[in-house]
Order: sequence, then structure tokens, then C-alpha cells
Amino acid sequence: MWQETALKEPPDHLAVELEFLEILCAAAQSGPEKRGEYAEAASVLWNDFRRTHFDLWVPRCVQAMERHATMPVYKILALILRQLCEGE
Repeated sequence: MWQETALKEPPDHLAVELEFLEILCAAAQSGPEKRGEYAEAASVLWNDFRRTHFDLWVPRCVQAMERHATMPVYKILALILRQLCEGE
């Protein structure tokens, strides 16, 4: 479980943003008895998070990575992030 005191990266670090997305996905895929309830709540949280934060800076980060990355891992990460940003 995430605790603020255990956080080693700033809250707007890409790794933290993606970890939050993973938590939302895990909640949406919980047991069948709660899946509908959790999936709806996770969808609402993701849409709000995306609109108010993620979409404000991640697309610009992707553009910079695409332009300046010299290591293949960053080019692949940029491609994955672009697909995430363009998805609904």
C-alpha cells in the first residue's frame, strides 16, 4: 500500500503517475462481485486524473522524449505513452 512517507519520487514523477494508473486498473479488475462498482469508480477517477493532471504535461513529455531520446528504451516508452495518451 502506498504511503506518502515511503514515496521516493516527487508526486508528479512519471513513475508515480503510472503507478496510480496501475492501482486504478487493479481496482477495476477486482473480484466479480465488485467488478462493476470498482470499474465504474476507477473509470471516473481515471477520467478526472487524466483531465486535470495527466493530459496537462505527459503529451509534452512524450514529444520531448520522441525528439531527444537516444536510447531505445526511451523511444519505446514514448511510443507506449503516446498510445496511452491517444486512447480513450
